[in-house]
Amino acid sequence: MIGHAAWALVRWGVWGSRRGPARGRLARRWQEVSGIQGRGARRMLRLLGWEVAVREGVDGHCWDAGGRPGSVADVPTNAPVLVVANHIGALDPWILAAIFDCSFVGKSEIARWPIVGFVGRAAGLILAHRQRKLKTTRMVHEVRARMQAGVPVAIFPEGTTSDGRALLPFKTGGFAALVDKGGSRDGPDPGETGFVLPVYFHITHIDGQEATETEKTSLTWHGGEELWSWLWRVTRHKLRWGVAIGVPIPARGHTRKSLGQAAQHAVETLRTTKTHDRSASTC
Repeated sequence: MIGHAAWALVRWGVWGSRRGPARGRLARRWQEVSGIQGRGARRMLRLLGWEVAVREGVDGHCWDAGGRPGSVADVPTNAPVLVVANHIGALDPWILAAIFDCSFVGKSEIARWPIVGFVGRAAGLILAHRQRKLKTTRMVHEVRARMQAGVPVAIFPEGTTSDGRALLPFKTGGFAALVDKGGSRDGPDPGETGFVLPVYFHITHIDGQEATETEKTSLTWHGGEELWSWLWRVTRHKLRWGVAIGVPIPARGHTRKSLGQAAQHAVETLRTTKTHDRSASTC
């Protein structure tokens, strides 16, 4: 994964900086870096011995995460897409990156983490600064620009990790990228064309055995545990992840608050669907 991050930096900072008009050049950089990140994430999961089984909604088909990203049916490909998911660990972005070639929003503290911060910066991590309005506005503009360049952006609107037993209230800052006016003459108002894509994921099997709720909770990162201690615990196991993808939610007609509420309801529906564990385990 670190090798992919280094290659992304080279491609972004050297090769990508010398071709074409500025706006098109930036779009190509983001698209290429997100593709490198996706390949790196899939390779990392194979090295860990982790599997990802993706199911579209409750009654949809299964999709192998080792296949081509974007092959999940009904995921918009010609409009801005904000991927919205629950958050249970520091490696959550790589679970999503194994499915979508996308950019991520993460808390600004990540940039200071050893190794993880390097990988995040190389992958074009968009930093969210709490309590700093100017930098929050900059974050929203960057999310909007990535989406309009054809790169989905993934956010974890709970704002922090949880034990996975329930969703935390969604923060609405990231949704502004879809519903507020972009102020750009180069593209349509994202509120007219964009979508939120709700996603819920969790561990279904540990070392080949179906996981109980207690076992799933024991491998989440929450409660102030040190990052490296958690990484050591979780990467010692062969895990199978079930990922449910909901119906895209059009941003048109929503405010930031109402879109956040709709997204939370959709993710909660995926979480509480009783058939989810069974269907993910048989993919």
